[in-house]
Amino acid sequence: MKRRLGLFLLLSGTFVAARLLVARAVDRPVPEARLLALHAVAVPLAAIGIATGSIIVGAFSVPKNGVLLSLIWFVIGQAALLGIAKLYQVHITPYNDMAEIQQQNLAAGFALSGVLVAVGYIISHAIEGEFTSWWTDIFGVMTYIVVGLAILAL
Repeated sequence: MKRRLGLFLLLSGTFVAARLLVARAVDRPVPEARLLALHAVAVPLAAIGIATGSIIVGAFSVPKNGVLLSLIWFVIGQAALLGIAKLYQVHITPYNDMAEIQQQNLAAGFALSGVLVAVGYIISHAIEGEFTSWWTDIFGVMTYIVVGLAILAL
């Protein structure tokens, strides 16, 4: 049961994150241009899968928490991943990631991928552990993520 749930979360989480983060890069009317853009999109798509898998590991790290609580932490983790990735795309990079990826710029795809994997690991470690209380855990997760991102920015 847990393996099926983990696989479902990996596939659905990756699909949703991919649609929200990189789908614009391949929404092209010309099929040839769309296929060329897929080469640059493949790297961020793999990174989304790695980050989502890391979040699943963190969310389900303590069996005592139960499936429902682990699912809630997974959703919180995915929302944090998407929010931080959007923040990176809109406010941190001096260029438009999606425009660069559409122009087959693999370097832009690798830059976005590195951020996605690093943030996925940070979130994974932030949400793992035994549940104590919502206030304490949310505060701890936010602190862990902020400190992790500050270190990542160095």
